[in-house]
Amino acid sequence: WPRADASPFAVTCRASPCEMLGGSPGFLDLMREARRVGIKIVVDSLSRVSSSRSHRKYAPMTLSTLDESGKLVLLYGTDGRSVRYEDTTMLNYRMVESWDALVEDIR
Repeated sequence: WPRADASPFAVTCRASPCEMLGGSPGFLDLMREARRVGIKIVVDSLSRVSSSRSHRKYAPMTLSTLDESGKLVLLYGTDGRSVRYEDTTMLNYRMVESWDALVEDIR
């Protein structure tokens, strides 16, 4: 792997495999090897994207919140309150565009 410590949850674009984890060539290698040994691969899609390297198409859809000092910041991580992954940010699923992007990305 080019970056073994890369978070698989901090995706830059949900429409393609993460380059830091091998990208399309790495994914195709995984699929070939899985087929060879008789394993089926399930691909999961995330509702969040990378907070620092996400594709520009997600920019108008990201959620923001106010920090303790009142500064507008990205809403990191999850839709829960207990865990915040600062390497990911949430998209605003109150916007139809966010749902459309999710469907288009996983097609």
